[in-house]
Amino acid sequence: MLVLVLLSGCTLAPPQSEPERPVPVEVELDPPAQRPTPEPPKTVVKPPSPACEWTHTKGVAEVVALDDDEAEFRFYPGNIPVPVAESQRLESGTEFKAVLLQADGCAPKLKVVDSVP
Repeated sequence: MLVLVLLSGCTLAPPQSEPERPVPVEVELDPPAQRPTPEPPKTVVKPPSPACEWTHTKGVAEVVALDDDEAEFRFYPGNIPVPVAESQRLESGTEFKAVLLQADGCAPKLKVVDSVP
């Protein structure tokens, strides 16, 4: 029996304690870094030029000034100065039957119809 006790004592090991389990700890994590949203490339979009709504006025246009490449007419009725890009074959003081085209936001245009007799 003694042998049994001795043998059993070798086989019996003291009870091992279980390894300690780590205590869960709450950790606050920073929110994921937000990448700045890339801005789309800026494109310059020119609005379409407004369509001019022309009004037509019949009258008389007189050449009041001549330059090398421009003539200035005075349109009546209204005494309206109108520059015209062509000054060839014109003489100061000459009068023409003309139609004045006008529109808001657009430069006035002059259509010469005929010379005044």
